[in-house]
Order: sequence, then structure tokens, then C-alpha cells
Amino acid sequence: MVRSKGKYLFFTRLASTLRPSIPSKEPMIRWQYAYRQCFYMPFMHSEDAAYHDEAVRGFQGMLRDVETLANDTYGYLVKVGDKYRVKAAKLIQEDSQRAKAVVEMNLDFEKAHYKSKQASRDPNLSYRVELLFESTNRHA
Repeated sequence: MVRSKGKYLFFTRLASTLRPSIPSKEPMIRWQYAYRQCFYMPFMHSEDAAYHDEAVRGFQGMLRDVETLANDTYGYLVKVGDKYRVKAAKLIQEDSQRAKAVVEMNLDFEKAHYKSKQASRDPNLSYRVELLFESTNRHA
């Protein structure tokens, strides 16, 4: 059981590295949701509850972007802007309900996961167990 926690600690470490530099404002990442979502995965799989807050905020930002593009009734965003936003606007406006549903599903999942981390008595317990496990193996 302890060994399986190690893979999640990897995500905690990866999230701590990514945290200051997620390129979510870069058009290539911001408007291509599959790419953007990949940057939130380490936060979603982290053992540290604080990183789940980052994932929730990230998905909330994605939802705002989808809603902005979906509600562009004059078609301005489809015509003006960088090529990534134009492409995203066209795709989202083809089926805005589905686009919103995909992002909402990810956001709802992460909120539920985040709550379970908050409810945990000690979200860093697995990290301390892993350190103990590593030190025990070094001396064996």
C-alpha cells in the first residue's frame, strides 16, 4: 500500500515545480483545452490538498473561457484574435452545451476530489509514511 502512494507523491513534486509557471495565458495552451488540462493533472493527483485548489481554479478559468466563447453572439471572437482562440470559438459554438459539459465534468470531479482531501485528517500523512518507508529501505 505504501508503495502505491509513491506515484502520487511524484505528482505533488511535479505540481510544486509547475505551480509558478503554468502557461495558461499562452494562446497555444489557453485555447487548446486538452493541452491546458494536462497542466492541471499533477495538481489533481497530488497528495497535498493545497494543490487541488490550484486545479479547481484552473478548471474554473477554463469554464469562464468556454462560456465567453459560447456567449459570443456577435461572432466577434470567431473573427478576431489569435488562430487558437478563433479555432476554439468555432468549435465551442458548434456545440456549446457539450463544451461546457466537458469542462463542468472536470471541475465537478476535481471539487469532489478536493473536498475529500480537505476532509482527510492529515493530507501530508502519506508523504511522511513514504519518507519513513524510504529511510527504512536505505538501512535494510
